[in-house]
Amino acid sequence: MADVGDLPEPSHNTRVILGRIQVNNLISRMATPPCLLLGFVFLFAMGRIIKFGNVHDYLILAVGSCLSGMIIFAYGLLVFGDREKKSWPRALLAFSGFIPYVFGCYLVFYKGFWQSKGLFASFSARGLVARLVFVILGYQVVNGFYRVTEFVDKVAKKEIILQ
Repeated sequence: MADVGDLPEPSHNTRVILGRIQVNNLISRMATPPCLLLGFVFLFAMGRIIKFGNVHDYLILAVGSCLSGMIIFAYGLLVFGDREKKSWPRALLAFSGFIPYVFGCYLVFYKGFWQSKGLFASFSARGLVARLVFVILGYQVVNGFYRVTEFVDKVAKKEIILQ
């Protein structure tokens, strides 16, 4: 899997120059894994909503996974805009970057760690596996979004130049 760490490290005198196709491939490789995992979270939540109705936090899982996936994808597109031009949509997109981060932390800390306290009352292997899956999913969402933001930051700092 390619990420910003796979790029050659620029020294003070050199910069990495990437073509548009290379940038598209790099962004898609960074954004696809967390978006696919968010798709699985969405399908899980929708299945639970259909089966049990709107109980527990299934609506939060469904809406959070949709919003996070869209924002991760859209945040990668910031590199193609004019960096000098200030606009409300760009500012809104930049501030909406908190949504995938908060949702990933919600998956890790609430769905993963906090709800594992129920395992002390009645242990089940299925419950343990579910908590571990939520921790891994949340970590992958936060890590995937971090990789996309690092790439956008390197382009903004002119360490990576787009042709």
